[in-house]
Formats: sequence, C-alpha cells, structure tokens
Amino acid sequence: MNKNRAYYRYQHKKHALRHKRITEEVYQEKDYFNNFNKYDTFKIHCSCPLCSAKTNNKGKHSSSPSFNPSISDIRKIEQMDMQEQDFTSSAIVDAL
Repeated sequence: MNKNRAYYRYQHKKHALRHKRITEEVYQEKDYFNNFNKYDTFKIHCSCPLCSAKTNNKGKHSSSPSFNPSISDIRKIEQMDMQEQDFTSSAIVDAL
C-alpha cells in the first residue's frame, strides 16, 4: 500500500486532535499551543496513577528503584504475607 501525502496529513490531524482533546480534558486549557501543528509534535500524556501504572517505572537512578507490580505479583506478595502471618500466629500459639 502506497501512502500519499493525504494519508499522512489525515494521520497528523487525527493525532493532533487527540492531543488537543487530552490537554483540554486533563489540563483544562483551551489553547495550550497557539499553533495547531504543535500538538502533533509533542508527547502529551496523563500522569495520573491509572495511566502511569501501565508503565514499569523504575526511577531515574538504580539507588532508588520504584516498581509498579503486576496483578499476579500483588497476589503473590499478599499470599506470602498471609503465610507469614499464619506462621507467626501458629508459633505464638505453640509457645503458649
């Protein structure tokens, strides 16, 4: 499929309109950029917890890693915590 200029213009317009809508909804600013074409050149995304949880945010430096665990990781951690609590509670009962 050969893509001509009209196709690329359509794609750029579609992306620019999407970014403009995001800035209007999230940042409540009507004219974030004074030029419509600027919306297509910059990455405009939301940094709310719902959107940022989709990325693996390890931080900028290795000394301060932060990790957004997946659902299965959260379940494994909760299961290990429950096993730990059961073990400590059974050890206390056995000591009595």
